[in-house]
Amino acid sequence: LHDHRLEYYYYAIAFEPFLIIAIVLCLELALGPPQASRRRRWAGALAVGVYLVAAVADFAYLYPLLTAKVIPYSAWLARMWLQGWI
Repeated sequence: LHDHRLEYYYYAIAFEPFLIIAIVLCLELALGPPQASRRRRWAGALAVGVYLVAAVADFAYLYPLLTAKVIPYSAWLARMWLQGWI
């Protein structure tokens, strides 16, 4: 049950390194083994590249919020993807 209080996720720092390692290992699986066919490796590289570009684009989009920059209200509201964030 959500009681509409602010929630702080500073404790997530403890498992962040393990999350990063898990993501890297999953990307390695998506890339495929070295002995896989050229087509399979190319498809894996494309999937990994698309994921990384999307992750960097999302970080760039959320950067003003993550660094507490002053932005217009409409820009702030556009970055509030879930109603519970407001």
